[in-house]
Amino acid sequence: MLLEIAEVEENVVLIDPSEFAFRYIENANVIQFFQAAGVNLDLFYRLLWRHVLVVELLRKRFRLAQSNDSAGFLDQINQWVKFNPGRKAAMDYLRRWGEKFWETSEVRARELTSKFEQELSAHLSVPAGLVSLGAKGAERLESAERAEIVSRGNEVVNGIQIRELREVISLIGEKVFNDGKVKYFVVIDKLDENWAKAETRYRLIRALIEEIRSFRALSNVKILCALRHDLLLEVLDATRDEGFQEEKFQDYYLQIRWSQADLVRLLDLRVKQLYRRHQRSLDIGISDILPTVKRGRPEPATYIIQRTLSRPRDAIAFVNECLRLAEDRERISWKVIRAAEGRYSDRRLKALQYEWRTHYPSIDFIIDVLREAPSTFSRNQIQQDRVDQATLSCAQLEVSEDPCVKIAHEFLNPASKKTGKDFLNESLRVLYKVGLIGVRFRKNEPVSWAFSHEDELSAGDVKRAISYHVHKMGWRGLGTRIISSDEELQVEEEE
Repeated sequence: MLLEIAEVEENVVLIDPSEFAFRYIENANVIQFFQAAGVNLDLFYRLLWRHVLVVELLRKRFRLAQSNDSAGFLDQINQWVKFNPGRKAAMDYLRRWGEKFWETSEVRARELTSKFEQELSAHLSVPAGLVSLGAKGAERLESAERAEIVSRGNEVVNGIQIRELREVISLIGEKVFNDGKVKYFVVIDKLDENWAKAETRYRLIRALIEEIRSFRALSNVKILCALRHDLLLEVLDATRDEGFQEEKFQDYYLQIRWSQADLVRLLDLRVKQLYRRHQRSLDIGISDILPTVKRGRPEPATYIIQRTLSRPRDAIAFVNECLRLAEDRERISWKVIRAAEGRYSDRRLKALQYEWRTHYPSIDFIIDVLREAPSTFSRNQIQQDRVDQATLSCAQLEVSEDPCVKIAHEFLNPASKKTGKDFLNESLRVLYKVGLIGVRFRKNEPVSWAFSHEDELSAGDVKRAISYHVHKMGWRGLGTRIISSDEELQVEEEE
């Protein structure tokens, strides 16, 4: 979607976080010292993003690509201040930075960070030797020193130029981005890549989410940021503070969901493109290479999609595995599909563990609770020895925000009232969230899945569910025992 916007829209700013000075920030001793001491730098991170977004938009609007391009822009600012002296703070900010708008994003972000470091150091009487040690220097502070630094440091942070930039946004909304017929898009991707260490990255992403809301004042500017769901959860958990209300952000999210028809169409387009590369005259789609539909058998594409979490990556991985096994054949047979399913299921389970391990370190162990379980089961049908083993394994992990790990540690405490059922209930909630199980609450209702219905199960939901269902994606990899009421294809060789 982001690539499509960049192609079809005229005024698009592409932002790659790896191009900014974020590595410089996390390696800056001054920043790391005060952050480790306990100073809340969230406002600084917001300032950094606000500065970056304002500058990139103005660069695009006024085509500021080299040093001599700034002259016309600065003349424009001087004209504004004549007619609106009340905007002087915003004008001063634009004048101060306007001469450098043409420079690379990294240079500008680095200079802004350096100015902030100087302000922090100037207002706090901290031995330079400690500050130069960064986070390690903060560890040597006495309690009284630390409290003083946190108090004074927070005052400095709260006094930074966020007010000026707020006025800048208001000013450019009034003077620059005020034509509803000319749209501007800022597209931000690759946030899940390794452009900064986890702690810094989470803080910067949270600051970005906060700042996107500020730019809604610009009526013809839209900022679009792509985030995986599990990364969003990691960010919110790692940066959660008192008074934080996650529901405030819900209106800013667009959940991307794929229907079965969407996924089949995607596969069809990919197969057509594959054949065009090799034999330009052939117009062959997914239905032309899958087994023909016969009475009493499922439709092949449906069979494949049912074994995905309704995501393109899953469907593509399954079909690629089929193509690999059927390389020298004209069509993919049911035997090939079944053979591909085993390898695909194993790989998807490992990919799911990798995807969620940072947020839920327990995922490696609680998945084992489902091994060799029935495809449809109640809580009482889970093997107790598997629950016990998962509990002990989770108790060996360091205490984290993972609810299963927390309960496992409490369970081993003789004074605790936590039971094995508490651990199982929490495990089922996590397994539902990652997509490995679905739930049914009433006989006549469909099974609910996190990727297509509610993405959370409450503690009450776990107890009132009448049945749990292992997702077909995991059947082969988990050795699931298929019960008669669940659809399962017993195929014979078709060549």
